[in-house]
Amino acid sequence: MMGEMSEYYGIEAEIHEMCAPRSRPQPTATIWVTRKGDRIAVKDMGDQHLVNTIRMLRRSGEVSKMRDTFAVGGYLDSDPPDGAAIAAEGELNELMDMGVDDYLSLKVVTFAAMLTEAKRRNLVVE
Repeated sequence: MMGEMSEYYGIEAEIHEMCAPRSRPQPTATIWVTRKGDRIAVKDMGDQHLVNTIRMLRRSGEVSKMRDTFAVGGYLDSDPPDGAAIAAEGELNELMDMGVDDYLSLKVVTFAAMLTEAKRRNLVVE
């Protein structure tokens, strides 16, 4: 059953990848993609744009982290604990101990560069 489920979700992910529109550019470690789809180097973002983007990511990151925490917690209810429950417990502990900036650094490829650039410019982002 477990193998069938992972196989199903693997196929579903492949189908989603094949059907996803390719017109929107993807961000990289140093390139941000705006809401309109424009690519801009983090170093070329205006001060206010950089600050607003970091703040927006932090707001949405809090919600995303909470959603991930609840999703992982759903695997803990097996008695006796199976492999998924044991792995989920470790992941849940990691998520709970992680601050939103660390979480975003794992989820948003450009976030670390944004923080570094804001610090370099002495911008207040809190």
